[in-house]
Amino acid sequence: MKHFQTAPVPVRSMENSGLTVEVSSCEAAIDELDSWPKHTAKWRLAYQRCYEAIEDRVTVDEAKKTFEAAAKEAGVLRNR
Repeated sequence: MKHFQTAPVPVRSMENSGLTVEVSSCEAAIDELDSWPKHTAKWRLAYQRCYEAIEDRVTVDEAKKTFEAAAKEAGVLRNR
């Protein structure tokens, strides 16, 4: 499993909007991305980067950054 080296990314759950999910790995990020209704350019890039990190083609940090950007755009990124 490709864990984020720094703090997890807190996002609002799509299944229960009152719940915050702490995403701490590329695999968990992909699971969260799969639940989002809109697939924007930032969403696609985050999805791609997470898979690339799993395959050791980009850094986990790069995948995390793109996931955070997609979460912010989607309005699901929670404050820490």
